[in-house]
Amino acid sequence: MKKKIEYYIFIFFVKLLRLFGIHRAKSVGNILGAFVFHVIRIRRSVVISNLSKAFPEKNPADIYKLALNNYKNMAATFAELACVDKISRKELHEYLRINESDLKFMKEKFVIGNGLIFLTAHFGNWELGALGVGSHMETSIQVLVKPQSNKYISKWIDDVRMQFGNKVIPLGASIRNIYKALKEGNAVGIVGDQRGSREGMRVKFFNQSTAVYPGAAQIAIKNRVPIVTVIAARVSDNKFNTFIGEIRTDDLTGSIEDQVKEVNQRYMSVLEDIIRKYPDQWFWMHNIWKY
Repeated sequence: MKKKIEYYIFIFFVKLLRLFGIHRAKSVGNILGAFVFHVIRIRRSVVISNLSKAFPEKNPADIYKLALNNYKNMAATFAELACVDKISRKELHEYLRINESDLKFMKEKFVIGNGLIFLTAHFGNWELGALGVGSHMETSIQVLVKPQSNKYISKWIDDVRMQFGNKVIPLGASIRNIYKALKEGNAVGIVGDQRGSREGMRVKFFNQSTAVYPGAAQIAIKNRVPIVTVIAARVSDNKFNTFIGEIRTDDLTGSIEDQVKEVNQRYMSVLEDIIRKYPDQWFWMHNIWKY
């Protein structure tokens, strides 16, 4: 019963946000984000701590302002997610822009026949990014997801993720299913900026020793699967520009562990470069430097 009550509350807010529509998501996010930041204060201390570590050159007032804007952007992301199942494929392409050269590049990497790993991050609107890339490429991306604790909310979010043809791979059986998907020549989407285990591999991120998960890099190296980074940044006109790149693996040297670490470092360096351009759009609420 508790799970259903949580779900009904969740749906109430979804329907409320839909009244404003996706065109007003950023404006709604400004109000909702400011309310959560100033009144509810969920994980505010974590956000301020993370930003202070990442940008030690900024004074407390600048960090405070950056944290507030971060809440506004995260709230806008939720407002967009609430509305995205009501938009058309054409509207999706208008929101998430990919230039022709990048689209051609992704398609060329995909036709190699060895599968393709799309590596993204909790940045901008990562859910919209996965939907848009699959739709632009006219293919299905199998997206690795962590199920929510509430199965009803989890199903709602998964239905949104799959509305334009993408599929989901639950985190529980991920390695086996990722191998299977890639072996069959599919594209797999992975959000790779989660905190790794305390005893696991570490790389530098904003000059901090940061625990990472080696899985995606291990799979790519062992199976010679191309890795394409895809990060969607919200821009001034309330739409998204998509930054596309490749993490090369053909020039790696040393042991497998050394190669895996290098791939993870390259990914985190790409992410850091994007965050420095749009510092209020990454999910700073994640306690990335817990240990």
